[in-house]
Amino acid sequence: MWNYTPYEIGLICENIVDKNKRQIDELLFLSWHIEAFARQKRLPRLERVINDFHKPKNSTLADEVLKAMAREKGVEI
Repeated sequence: MWNYTPYEIGLICENIVDKNKRQIDELLFLSWHIEAFARQKRLPRLERVINDFHKPKNSTLADEVLKAMAREKGVEI
């Protein structure tokens, strides 16, 4: 039980705090969307909401640069 250094205990505490912040963010995200849907007069179909979420995102300039670098090295993407 007493095998941790003060630095390691600090890291463990930081990890716990980060985990709690992430949970709070997730709950806020969820509550915001629940309220947004509740205020709509007519809800979109669930399949549409899910499909919109799973659509591939537009590639950014950084993605294009990385793909070009990979092509130069002979890697097919």
